[in-house]
Amino acid sequence: MGLVLTAAGGALVVMVAYHAGRRLAGLAPPAAAAAAVALALAGYAAAVLAGSAPAPGLDEAALHVAAYGLTGYAAALLGKARAARRGGRRLHPVPAAIVAFLAVVVAANVVFVLVAERGLPAGLAQRLLPAPRGGGQVAATGFPGAVTKGSARRPLAHRARLEALARQRALGWRVEGGWAGAPRAGEPAVFVVEARERDGGPLDGARVEARFVRPGAEGLGRALALAAAGGGRYHGRVALAAPGRWEVTVIVRRGGERFELRGETWVLDGDGRRGTGGGR
Repeated sequence: MGLVLTAAGGALVVMVAYHAGRRLAGLAPPAAAAAAVALALAGYAAAVLAGSAPAPGLDEAALHVAAYGLTGYAAALLGKARAARRGGRRLHPVPAAIVAFLAVVVAANVVFVLVAERGLPAGLAQRLLPAPRGGGQVAATGFPGAVTKGSARRPLAHRARLEALARQRALGWRVEGGWAGAPRAGEPAVFVVEARERDGGPLDGARVEARFVRPGAEGLGRALALAAAGGGRYHGRVALAAPGRWEVTVIVRRGGERFELRGETWVLDGDGRRGTGGGR
């Protein structure tokens, strides 16, 4: 489920639960709104824990809280307005203005997050962005990179990383990876790794794993154990959920040795385009 679906679906749950609380339980508008918002947040949290919805970052979590809370506040405000009209009183316009302002803020932030993750639609990108230098076409307009968990500990791990690279150079293994065909989002594709010894002979008897990470969407990541095909070749089938740029890490283990290769790949959308996500 995407951001728009979970946010809009939760807002719908808030409205339904609000009216149920008002009509069935006889709750006052503020109490019915508070209960409805709590129910929607609990449902969203359960969907994330069950894996039905991707684990959100702080920005997406805040947008869901704001969308559900704003919907509950608007529902309570409308309930008070109806009560005021029945009592011959007029509702002050300031609360309605606050709701309208917050709705614009939430909608704008939803748009910003979607553009950051998926980029601009192709037609809109051509209208708004300058033409690429030297001709060609814009390949990506999204920037889904994010500060990953544990980034504060990276300076401490720098020395260990350098030592691991030195050990890899000493091994002399040569590892290459790629797709047997152009991968498309949501469709299984074959990923192939070829590993060779220092002397160029096939590196057989290894355990090979490929890890795919979508920048800014860790919940979409996949880990794939590759099967040996002989001659130093290993392969496996995997379906990646979103088009655009993915980071790939290939890990080769044999005995007590470990070799790690990092790179990036592109996944096409359903129409055969590169999609969005930045990168090359």
